[in-house]
Amino acid sequence: MGCCVFDGNNNNDFLTGWTIGGGIEWKVSPTWSFKVEYLHFDFTNLDFHVVDQWGNVFHNDHDLVSDTIKLGVNYHFVPFAAPLK
Repeated sequence: MGCCVFDGNNNNDFLTGWTIGGGIEWKVSPTWSFKVEYLHFDFTNLDFHVVDQWGNVFHNDHDLVSDTIKLGVNYHFVPFAAPLK
């Protein structure tokens, strides 16, 4: 007994949208730094139909929004550092 099938005519494979965010990085030594970054993603409205085995059509209408926070540690390679005097 199958449950559901997707109506392919109303399903998009390509999403468009926009992103905004920012970040900051702190250098704590000549070779090490820490960073934090925030991004907000907002894609187009997802609109598709699901058809069950009896032919009932269920309409789904959702917004795809995501927020991310990234934390990081970086090592900076310093070629041939000058000797201390």
